[in-house]
Amino acid sequence: MQVAGAKNAALPILAASMLGGRQVRLSNLPDVGDVRSMLELLGLCGVETGDPVHGRIEFSTEALRAADAPYDIMRKMRASFLVLAPLLVRFGRARISRPGGCAIGTRPVDLHLGALEALGARIDFGGGIYDVQAPEGLRGARIALPMASVGATHTALMAAAGARGETEIVNAAREPEIVDLAAFLNGLGARVEGAGTYKITVQGTDSWSDVSHAIVPDRIEAASYLIAAAMTGGELEIIGARLEHLGAACQILEQAGIVIYPSDRGLIARRGGALTSVDVATEPFPGFPTDLQAQFMALMCLADGVSVIRERVFESRFMHVPELQRMGADIRHDGSTAIVTGVGELHGAQVMATDLRASMSLVLAGLVAKGETQAAPVRRGHRKGRRMTTAKVDDEALFMAVDGGGTGCRARLETADGKVIGGGLAGPAATRFGVEASWAAISTAFSNALDEAGIGRSDAGHIHAGIGVAGLSRQGAREALEAMEHPFASAHFATDGEIACLGAHGGRDGAIVIVGTGSCGLARLSGQLIKIGGYGFPISDEGSGAYLGLRVVRAAMMAHDGRMAMTALLGEIMGRFGDDPGNAVQWMDQATATDYAAFAPIVVRHADDGDPAARRIMQDAAAAIETIGRTLFERGAERLTLIGGLASVIESWLAPDLRRRLSPQLGDSLDGAAILAGRPAIGRFTIDKIFQDYGPIDQNNPTPRYIQLANRIRDLIESGSWKAGDALPSERTIVGATGLSRVTVRKGLELLVNEGLLCQRHGSGTYVSSEEDRIEQSLGTLTGFSEDMHSLGHVPSARWIEKTIDNPSTEETMVLGLSPGEKVARLHRLRLADGEPLAIEMAVVPASILPDIDDMQDSLYQTLAAQGALPEKALQRMHACRLPAFEAELLKCEEGEPALHIERLSRLHSGRVIEFTRSYYRGQTLMTSLMQQETRAIPALVAQQMHDHLATYEGCADRIAAFDPALVVTMARGSSDNAALYFKYLFELKTGIPVASVGPSIASVYERELRLDRAACLSISQSGKSPDLVAFQKMAGDQRALNLALVNTLDSPLAEGADCLMPVASGPEKSVAATKSFVMSQTAIAALTAHVSRDDGLLAALADLPDALDRAIGCDWRDLVTRLKPVHSLYVIGRGPGLAIAQEAALKLKETCEKHAESYSSAEVLHGPIQLAASGLAALVFLSRDEARQGLIDAVRRMAEMGIAVFVADPAGDRPLDLPGVSYLPCAAAPHPMLDCISQITTFYVFAERFAFDLGLNPDSPKLLKKDGRVKGLAPLADTPARSRIVDTEAEWLSPGFVDWQVNGGGGVLFNDNPSPEGLARIADAHRRFGTTALLPTVITDEPAVTKAAAAAAAEATQQGTPGIVGIHFEGPHISVARKGVHDPRFIRPMERDDLALLRRRDLGRIVATVAPENATVDDVAALAQAGTIVSLGHTATDHDTARRYFSAGARAVTHLFNAMEPLHHRQPGLIGAALENPDIYYGLIADGHHVHPSVLSMVFAAGPKTRLTLVTDAMSSVGDPSDTFELNGRIVHRKGGRLTIEDGTLAGSDLDMISAIRFSVRECGVAMVDALRMATSVPASMLGLETIGSLRPGARADIVALHDSLEIAQVHMAGEPDP
Repeated sequence: MQVAGAKNAALPILAASMLGGRQVRLSNLPDVGDVRSMLELLGLCGVETGDPVHGRIEFSTEALRAADAPYDIMRKMRASFLVLAPLLVRFGRARISRPGGCAIGTRPVDLHLGALEALGARIDFGGGIYDVQAPEGLRGARIALPMASVGATHTALMAAAGARGETEIVNAAREPEIVDLAAFLNGLGARVEGAGTYKITVQGTDSWSDVSHAIVPDRIEAASYLIAAAMTGGELEIIGARLEHLGAACQILEQAGIVIYPSDRGLIARRGGALTSVDVATEPFPGFPTDLQAQFMALMCLADGVSVIRERVFESRFMHVPELQRMGADIRHDGSTAIVTGVGELHGAQVMATDLRASMSLVLAGLVAKGETQAAPVRRGHRKGRRMTTAKVDDEALFMAVDGGGTGCRARLETADGKVIGGGLAGPAATRFGVEASWAAISTAFSNALDEAGIGRSDAGHIHAGIGVAGLSRQGAREALEAMEHPFASAHFATDGEIACLGAHGGRDGAIVIVGTGSCGLARLSGQLIKIGGYGFPISDEGSGAYLGLRVVRAAMMAHDGRMAMTALLGEIMGRFGDDPGNAVQWMDQATATDYAAFAPIVVRHADDGDPAARRIMQDAAAAIETIGRTLFERGAERLTLIGGLASVIESWLAPDLRRRLSPQLGDSLDGAAILAGRPAIGRFTIDKIFQDYGPIDQNNPTPRYIQLANRIRDLIESGSWKAGDALPSERTIVGATGLSRVTVRKGLELLVNEGLLCQRHGSGTYVSSEEDRIEQSLGTLTGFSEDMHSLGHVPSARWIEKTIDNPSTEETMVLGLSPGEKVARLHRLRLADGEPLAIEMAVVPASILPDIDDMQDSLYQTLAAQGALPEKALQRMHACRLPAFEAELLKCEEGEPALHIERLSRLHSGRVIEFTRSYYRGQTLMTSLMQQETRAIPALVAQQMHDHLATYEGCADRIAAFDPALVVTMARGSSDNAALYFKYLFELKTGIPVASVGPSIASVYERELRLDRAACLSISQSGKSPDLVAFQKMAGDQRALNLALVNTLDSPLAEGADCLMPVASGPEKSVAATKSFVMSQTAIAALTAHVSRDDGLLAALADLPDALDRAIGCDWRDLVTRLKPVHSLYVIGRGPGLAIAQEAALKLKETCEKHAESYSSAEVLHGPIQLAASGLAALVFLSRDEARQGLIDAVRRMAEMGIAVFVADPAGDRPLDLPGVSYLPCAAAPHPMLDCISQITTFYVFAERFAFDLGLNPDSPKLLKKDGRVKGLAPLADTPARSRIVDTEAEWLSPGFVDWQVNGGGGVLFNDNPSPEGLARIADAHRRFGTTALLPTVITDEPAVTKAAAAAAAEATQQGTPGIVGIHFEGPHISVARKGVHDPRFIRPMERDDLALLRRRDLGRIVATVAPENATVDDVAALAQAGTIVSLGHTATDHDTARRYFSAGARAVTHLFNAMEPLHHRQPGLIGAALENPDIYYGLIADGHHVHPSVLSMVFAAGPKTRLTLVTDAMSSVGDPSDTFELNGRIVHRKGGRLTIEDGTLAGSDLDMISAIRFSVRECGVAMVDALRMATSVPASMLGLETIGSLRPGARADIVALHDSLEIAQVHMAGEPDP
């Protein structure tokens, strides 16, 4: 059965076509009543659409006129209300009748109207007419839908597409039809992101485009056919059906006994045995669809047992129940619940259909009922009978494509541009059934296609045919078929495999591996066909669906006999045979390949669930497909595509290196047959066209051209046009499409490779990166183990694991070219650095070369050289992987950690392969430092900075010019002070206005007033939070000076207080070296100065600077690393602007490399410091190309004469002195002499990072930058040590910083929604204002990808020392559904091995895991406790005894006592009683008066052990954020009176901060202030095992909260520093 296009996608798309007034081409349009009504409505509004032909229609909406949507149309079809938004966008006003439609319950239009009101529309209602106006147009806004309505989401999307600005739609519906509308709107010109998720963002437009779009297949129709197959007991192929669109329906139907598996055209379904009753509740997508409820009920009427069906979407959708009861169904109906008891059979009857889906359920029931069933009337929306159309036949050639296979024959008639005008089907056309029978099927298929097109056989003289036939290679088959009479101008024959190849690769040479019921490999190379395997598709075709079925049945029988472990998969398979091996044997005697293949989806499903037997079978199948694929590549194929029903499944199991080499399937077998017939390979066969549509790069744009290219490709990836694994067009194609040079193209691609968006590997092209590619790229700098370890300052060594002589595997025999019986030497060793295992190498060489392996030396190559067999060249393949268990154990890390897998083939000069080695490298082996990563990002960031902020700098320059300062005053600290020095020289040179710097402590410490009334004051800071600079800025503002701020953090106090803000725009600094911020402060300063001085030459040079910085990064100063290693002290010399980078370089040498370095100007060094020169002194000189150059050269000469080793970075490159002791460093000249110092310091940063590593230092954690920040002691003020800095907090109390182990969000950020280091920083900042200085960000139950991302964010935040983040709290997903609270039940699940590995990671800081006994075993808890994870029981209905048993196993805490657990009862104390009676158990309390009654809190505070009771906030994003609503798992949370709830009143976390919890405990519950503070500080710190926080004893971290008696916060200090 062919699935039509989805009506529920077609209707909104037809409505949306009104938006743009452009040409619209739609295909796969369903021929149903509602679509005809919508087309009629378009016609009434002035749009001439005509009638669709074969689902295709083309029209323009340019002539659309404002019109009232008439009631006659509206009453028939509720979806006609969708035209409201497009008409409103187009004309500013729309009048529309109240809609009608199906009688399946109330579906208010209030949600539609609310969305329009949110965008600025005004709505009036009267006389049954809605009058909606927006005369000024719609404006982007935030739309929070109260429920995930599909229709309202459609309306919101269309309105937002035409609104000005950006719109955010929260709680959006996620159905495939929403995704389809978004894709159409994107094609029309809008920018829609997030469709298919709960949150959609839309960037509106008024610039519309012509659009072509294919309507998505109807998932409800497809699922209805699946049910039809099961009810009738037949087997049905549903052409066009998509498994991913079925959502939960697929799983439910499989549970009911329907076997579903993919085919190359869609899905195949049949009944797998007796139907089983299944309970179901309808939900929005991806839940079970309400539109399938009636059909599923008909199915359950035939199932064994009782099924409970709950309708949760519409209140009146059981109107088909009485009609099914007429047919003998046993159904009880109460409200929104129906209870169906299966009956033996149904009986025909006269029934009444009330709506479309009810109609389908009655048709299904009638198919299996005894006797005749009459259903009338079948309501709206049904398809009409197929209409015959006539295609004009003229001189333009047509092409008949025929695909004849062993299961059926298809034909398609097309025009030269690929337009389909006819199609036909017939029975099998494989020559094994006989040539005549095959030709009869082919004739029937193409005759049906001709009939549909309205062309007689006698008129087919302009048609050229391409015919693929299975088994054409059989002896005599081709000749016999070519001799058959046909009506065509020409007929070309090929095997079905050859046309599949042609279609897959768009007519080009290439290879395919077919993975379906059978498997085989085919390549079409220069007209020759190569075939590997798959002869007749036997059951044993390795890697095929039949192979999977054969393997699993055999394994199940072995497990039943005790010969291998029984797993869930094998148990299910044996269950299908009644747990009787005899039944299995009998079935195997009769089973065909198709029968075996029916088990493939079961294997796949269990493999996805982690079943070890299923995973082993899938791995073996993938290995077989890999062998075929690699062989095809070896035979000369350059392109390889997987096709067939199991292709997408098996692809995910392939080795990443092979997966990356796969090409996308460009067409199917019918496309190949059309090409065989002579039809041109049309545009749909190439991804290149997507790129070519953009046109050339804008040569006049000031943004560097390679950045423009990178931005364009980035847009394609982020918009979804290119997806992970897609191959990019060739360099030649990009050059032709953009007009760029190959060098520029390569630079743009390299930029995206460095960002991780693209990956390039071993000449196989450029691809859009997957997650594994990004892991691989971070490790891809690997060269040789010893070389890399030496370069990182480590001592490499090796330890033997195994040295044996053994028989080779089949692969080893092939790779090494071994003779029969020849053996191999296996050489396994562990590679170590500083004694720590970092890699495993497993080498295999022919044993004939190593006759005595006991004499094997540590170096394999030295041993081979001694045997005269030293390899001359090697081929190395690398890909990211996850460590297997055995290798992980040897490398002393967790199974599944990221690693790099390397395969190396080493060859002799003769070409013979002499060594085959596999290696695993631990993922952290060669991770580049953050300092290097950020330095290498500088060129692209500078280009982006100039593009985004040049106008801002110009605006600041205009403010300075208008203010006309007599003086510019700067204030900065550290590296920013060096940037200020660059500003001084550059600004004075270019403008003549003097620049002075102010001591940072003048305003803050000394509290001196400076006269700044005529000054422009420039504050430079990375964070924008320095109290010194904030005080200086305030002082300047009080005197009405012009306040300028150059900052990187735009939401900082310094930024907020500026009259003129200049963004540094370097992004978050992850490296303490702050390389990006310094360089980009310089470039911002240069841009500001250029604008003030009107220096167009300097501005033009800044546009070209990124290219120079690229070259600067490539300058190799490795020789300097070796030369400076023994040096104890250095002079760093510069002059003018170059003095600024001399100071910066000296600072980094001290901080990062722990070398004593002092900076001087060239004049200064000659007036004293040079006289102190001694042996071992060296000098680094930054030469310039300005007036200061000669003075620097004189200083070089004088220092060389004194015996100082001088290293010169000269951008001029002319080596002005040729003296002993003077060495020149490669240097990249900038486009302007005043910018040379920026290029020089960039090269220096690359050198400094390498130098630090070579000295055995970590550039990301320099010791000299680590401030103590600890409490030295407690003493009366009078006894304070001399020269101590006194801070008067003006408060009455000092408390340790608060500690909170349950924080879901804050500052408008919810951790689940933003699991990133940046998100964590914002959460911590928000809570620090309320006194919390240490917290565990809490990720609640979510999909695994979110949990993993949260772990990665916590790891990075703890490693980088993000203030306030001390670990992570995993609250779920291993909790109880019965006590889930607001947790999403879809993601709640039992704990598995991978979960244990995650919760035992050692790089996350302190880990708290909230689990429930319902989904975590005692052994799980014991394993976690042994690993140091703090296990907390929560969200559970467990009883008292079970809780005590889990505490004995190692659980140490209880999450939010009283909430999400069984209440305390005098006979059933439950978890609460178990916690309160155990003095060793910590527990958290949410003291806000909403989660626990104040009286209960008071009792617990009075009775509980004070050393175990902790206050927690359970805070959500609302803390520190003014918004009263936010989204949680797609549901809207409302804040009212300090209480957070979802629509049904369920509490959704808290709006509580820690100081408020302390106040509530003291004021409402009578807790002593000291005890309340202890519960928020020392007790949670003790629970977490963090001795350095939670107290003020000496040695503790100086996190201090100053409190007034009123319990208001006066000040917060982190590590001794005040928090602004």
